[in-house]
Parts: sequence; structure tokens; C-alpha cells
Amino acid sequence: MGEPDLPGLTGGRTVAAGSLPSFVHLSVDDVLATLLRAADAAPDRPGCPGADPFVQPELAFLRDLHRRTGATVSLYLFAEGPEGPIERVPDRFAPALAAEASWLRFGFHGRNASVRYGRGGARVRDAVRDHDRIVGNVLRFAGPASLDRMPRVHRFLGRGEVLRAWRDAPHGIVGLLAPDDDRAEAYALPPAARGALRHDGAWFDAGVGSGAGLAYLPSLPRLESDQDPVGTLSAWRERGPRPACAFTHESFLRDPRVRERITPVAAWARAQGVPFGWPDAVVRSAT
Repeated sequence: MGEPDLPGLTGGRTVAAGSLPSFVHLSVDDVLATLLRAADAAPDRPGCPGADPFVQPELAFLRDLHRRTGATVSLYLFAEGPEGPIERVPDRFAPALAAEASWLRFGFHGRNASVRYGRGGARVRDAVRDHDRIVGNVLRFAGPASLDRMPRVHRFLGRGEVLRAWRDAPHGIVGLLAPDDDRAEAYALPPAARGALRHDGAWFDAGVGSGAGLAYLPSLPRLESDQDPVGTLSAWRERGPRPACAFTHESFLRDPRVRERITPVAAWARAQGVPFGWPDAVVRSAT
């Protein structure tokens, strides 16, 4: 009969209390314009190559946040948008971005703002092409250490055959960040998995750690809509040590009001002694 369809039908399992790594992670979805604006802000001119992407204000903000708090940040990328394609991010950024891989990574998000990978959505081969396109460009302009293999997919959509194909692709996904709500279409997760994400802080398909399954982590409420993200983070962690994945979207990263929410979240983690980390740490903890 072949391999059962992911997710949920491979004997998924909940997580034992206290077994999860404890960390805070920040990510930004829908990213592409920021990198293309960095290319425009640091043009490659004769005798003066613009190799520093951090002249771009949003990237400079994130680097300053890291330097002040130790925050780790993932940027989840579209392959194309109104400003152009991901291929326009220049090779000359590679040394500067690779040097920051200890705290700044890049991952797959989707082809564009219109794509859907759920039921009735993009064909498997097109979904794989989208994934490989983004991953290949990350390797080109930032290097392998800068690749985040546990991303948040656009609209949280991915039917089982697509998830399997992404998992099995070169540099494929090892897990996914799930929604900040209980939407039923999220990666086709069964109700038990969605409940475990809210209650336990993670959920694993069988085979996680061997390459045969995927890990799932919930996202905290998006920063642009949460009036008290520090309170949200504190309440989430009062339920026990666990990952806390805060996120916003690229357009809101330019909003001073959202920046004023991001900074206290990172400062709270530093003050509380909660380390910053990467989502894929849960995969290693499940082995």
C-alpha cells in the first residue's frame, strides 16, 4: 500500500512533559521585498561594491536587536513578489549574511502571496520546484548554515503528498511551524494533533529524528495583532518549559508600533534567562 499519507496518519505522537527544549525564536513571514530593497540600498558600483545588506533599515533593526538581546531570527521567503524575483538578491551579500548565520536564517514560505499548497492547490512537482527554488537561492546568497529547514508555510497549507515531497527534497523540511489558532486546514493536521500543539507545545509524526516524519510547533499570536505579547509569552511559558515561536509579517516589520512589541519580547527572554534558539531543535530532542 505504500507509505501512509502525512500528516497525522503515520502514528503521530504527543510530547512528554518536560522533554521539549526551552527557547524563544522570532520569525518574519512573507519576506522578499526587504532583501530586494537591500540590493537597491547597496548597489554594486565600480570600485564600490555594495556588499552590506544591513544598510537596509529592517535588516539593521534585526541585527541591532540580536546584538542587544541575543535574539535568533528566521526570515521565511517568497520566491516572487511585486518588487521582483528572489533571483535578484545578489551573490555579493553571501559573505555578510553567512557571517550572521548564528542568529539569522532564511527558509521556505511559498512561491508568492497567491499560491496554495493544500487540497486542490499547486501540483506536487510545482510545490517542489517552489521549495527548491527558494532553498537554492538561500544557499547562493547566504550559504548552507543560513538555511532554516523548519519553516512556516504560507497560509499554513500543505496536503500530505506535498509535505512528503518537501521532506524528501534536497535540504528538505524537517518540520513546520503551525498556526496561532485552531484552523482545521493547517497542514491537514488531525484534531488530536491540533489539541496537542496547544496543550503540550509540540506534536510529532512518527519517525521524527529518522527522516521519516515531521515535527510541528505552534506559533504564538502574531505580533501585529497581540496587544500584550510579553504577557502572552509569559503565560505560555508558565505552562512549562517549551519553545515559544513569535512571529510577524514583513509589511509589519516596517511599522514602528510592531517593532515596539518585538523589542520587549526579546528583552523579556534575555532578562528571564530564556535562551534563544531554532525550531529544528525539537527534532534533535525527539531522537
